[in-house]
Amino acid sequence: MNKILLGFLLIANTLSADAVRDGLEEYNKGNYKQARELFNESCISGDLSSCFNMGLMYEKGEGVEQDYNRSKEIYTMTCELGFSEGCFAIASAYYKGRGVNQDYKKALPFYKKACDAELGKGCYLLGFMYHEGEGVKQNYKTSTEMYSKACFNGIYDACIYAADEYIKGDNVRQDYYKTKELATVACNNGISKGCFMLGVLYEFGDAVREDKSMAKELYGKTCDLGAYQGCEAYKRLNDKGIQ
Repeated sequence: MNKILLGFLLIANTLSADAVRDGLEEYNKGNYKQARELFNESCISGDLSSCFNMGLMYEKGEGVEQDYNRSKEIYTMTCELGFSEGCFAIASAYYKGRGVNQDYKKALPFYKKACDAELGKGCYLLGFMYHEGEGVKQNYKTSTEMYSKACFNGIYDACIYAADEYIKGDNVRQDYYKTKELATVACNNGISKGCFMLGVLYEFGDAVREDKSMAKELYGKTCDLGAYQGCEAYKRLNDKGIQ
């Protein structure tokens, strides 16, 4: 979670003008004053990513005096205009108490706006808050739904959180088919536990036709990704003569 909360990146719209690209180049060189001027130029022209980048610079005090209020104003403006990273930045400020009083209840609607805009990390943090009951009544069903949405929007660790809930069935209705769908996304993106879950489903025929050879292959992939459980399961099937 901390990795996501701290993972503010300077964002450039692929359709941005030269000033945006030049601003990023100057920023990466540490020429913050020039970068801010270029971002300001693009922001005035309507490029929300440039406005967001200016907010980030005010938050960090890069090329300007650190000013959390100014950064908050900019983030809020970009969020209201539909820039999901702005919504996420405001949410994270409230969640962490960065420049504002920590307030989970105020963070929640901004994470929701980010998630509604298909920003995976917004859905992930929303899922976490519902799971832990932070600023909202604990709700495992909603948490699992948010983790699932995060999974399909590029946050692959979230696939495992949702798949775990569906395969165990302790907090939500057990659903092997959803487990398979989520675990497949995770496995295809290098998450070892996703491959292991798929292996279990194929070995025992849950939501798929039983296929021990496929299970062995998936356990092998799990092992190759560094998870010892996969190595053990691969060896067990190999010792049984499964090809």
